Amino acid sequence: MLNKNDYSADTAMAWEKEVFIRNIKSFNKAIGKNYHTLLDKTEDYNNDLIDEINAVYKKYPKLIPLKADYLAERSIPDNIS
Repeated sequence: MLNKNDYSADTAMAWEKEVFIRNIKSFNKAIGKNYHTLLDKTEDYNNDLIDEINAVYKKYPKLIPLKADYLAERSIPDNIS
């Protein structure tokens, strides 16, 4: 977790959107439950991650599909105001 300051805030928000949230939504897209899968029109899914997840489910067909959600650190101060 980053300390909340003006220097790291932009970097943290960019990483959260471009890496963390993108990967969570890619994971959910691979599972196929249409839960938190929509990305902005300018973003792409992490297709490598989707392929890896699909390979795991193909290899182990009895696995129970899970869906993922997130609460990023930035969301906590946003809701305290």
